[in-house]
Amino acid sequence: MALKLKTIKWRNSQLPTKVNGNMYLISTELPNSGWNIVQWEDKTFKLIIEKNGCKMSIYLSTMTVQTAMNHPKKGKTQLTRKNVTATEFKKLLNDPRLHTNKGYYKKPVV
Repeated sequence: MALKLKTIKWRNSQLPTKVNGNMYLISTELPNSGWNIVQWEDKTFKLIIEKNGCKMSIYLSTMTVQTAMNHPKKGKTQLTRKNVTATEFKKLLNDPRLHTNKGYYKKPVV
């Protein structure tokens, strides 16, 4: 069963201001995107979402977004982007394979 943003108690004073702001930023895009929230980690402020076999980890303290998916030609891959903006995040929800030139690619283990 997927989590809902309402069940995550993110609107409280215990979250750092930057994390709270970034959570607000993604909360406006997530509900209608088709992605399901799989997990929320309080200690690392990490939100994991998935859609069609692709998992996306969002580290809210740094707005680092990591996608893990099965690439059609390369097999299992991971792509990490740092300091993702609101516009880039919206684009990533539509195309998780999008390159932003802000991160790195982890080659599959052979």
